[in-house]
Amino acid sequence: MGKKIDLNRSNKSGSQLDLPEFSINRFTLSFKDEKLNKEFGDHLIIKSLNLVRGSIFLAAFLYALFDILDKVVIPDATEKVFVVRIISIFFFFVIIALTFTPLKKYLQFLMGLVVLLGGSGIIVMIIISESYGGQNYYAGILLAIIYAHSLLRLRFIYASMVTWVVVLIYALSTILLHVTPIHVFINNVFFLASANILGMFASYSLEYYMRTVFWQNRILELKSKELEIEHKRKSDELEAARNIQLAMLPQVLPIMKNAEIAVKMETASEIGGDYYDFVFDNDIFRFVIGDATGHGANAGAMVTATKTIFSNYGSILDPTDFLQKANERVKQIQLPKLFMSLASGKLVNYKLEISGAGIPPLLIINKTKNTLEEFPLKGLPLGLNPNIPYNKMIIDLNKDDYLIFMTDGLPELFNSQNEMLGMERIKSRLLSSSFNGAESLLNLLLETANDWKGDHPLQDDVTLLVIKMK
Repeated sequence: MGKKIDLNRSNKSGSQLDLPEFSINRFTLSFKDEKLNKEFGDHLIIKSLNLVRGSIFLAAFLYALFDILDKVVIPDATEKVFVVRIISIFFFFVIIALTFTPLKKYLQFLMGLVVLLGGSGIIVMIIISESYGGQNYYAGILLAIIYAHSLLRLRFIYASMVTWVVVLIYALSTILLHVTPIHVFINNVFFLASANILGMFASYSLEYYMRTVFWQNRILELKSKELEIEHKRKSDELEAARNIQLAMLPQVLPIMKNAEIAVKMETASEIGGDYYDFVFDNDIFRFVIGDATGHGANAGAMVTATKTIFSNYGSILDPTDFLQKANERVKQIQLPKLFMSLASGKLVNYKLEISGAGIPPLLIINKTKNTLEEFPLKGLPLGLNPNIPYNKMIIDLNKDDYLIFMTDGLPELFNSQNEMLGMERIKSRLLSSSFNGAESLLNLLLETANDWKGDHPLQDDVTLLVIKMK
């Protein structure tokens, strides 16, 4: 029976591998697990079929080739021996043909039949040759023994049985027919028995090795299947968590009289570490954009915490006060080695209040004047120091100003040559390109990112928030 073995001693899914135990009959070399035994038999047929066909064809060729020996050793009996060779070769080709039919599932029986028929034909030729004075054809049985224990891929137990039967037929035939001198008979039987014993050792070792390799491969297949199932389970769970995280983001962009908004997030894993949110009430647009350390489930926990804090305080606190409150709350949660870089802003008419906690600078472009200004959003990320003060900037905006907020996934984007995109390339692309509207500028930035990274995988989450003043 299969033995249940817990993968890595602890499997979070609670599943267990039904691994076959390596339990084998040391005499017959059969697995004690009948299902495994049948699988090995099917495997042996698939893997050895072409080799077996080639080996039988080679046997037929050698059978025919040794007709040259007949003409030299027993010229008077050549015709009689030739008939035996023709009949044996005919049966060899019949058996080859049977391996192309459904009867190939009885391959072990067919291979045993090859040895039995081929060995019997050699015995007949021995009797004929010794009737005419030849005494060396017994060596042909040695070839049959070699075939049985090696090339024909007969199982050890069957190869042993059929070769001993051939040796026994030879012994009984020579005794009953009295065509072989006793000293020659003893000599031949001694060498045949010795060769068969050596062959048994060889075929035993070969089959034991084949069964061991088959069992090990079977274990690897089962473990690989288990790992695939576990990977799919975790991927499904992460995808569900990612969908939950995405559901926490704003689903509808606000419609404002003096500004238009475009926003995009691309994650480097199933659960991203980037976050953005906003609320629009009484003509006041409040927003946040941030980046948790790393990505994956841990970063997702930080995003969830920040979302909760913004839901509670984002609509009532000014940017600096919100960062201070969020910093205190994140520090209280004590998420291990997790921090959040964040920018918090408030847009009222054409006045922007903005505070930063360690994200890339705000870029403001005025296409009419073809100018680009950079406003640092420095500061310690949330969760490092609960008492750190945050600075606030008040920026007067103009019509056709474009405000670009980003997480560090864009400027720190790598290409296949391991080169970083950098802020200077981004600014150069912005000044040298044409765009019209927030969505157009957002697409330009995404195109810049894709052109730069090419086929190189995304290493960090990329989040962009673009605001165009009308």
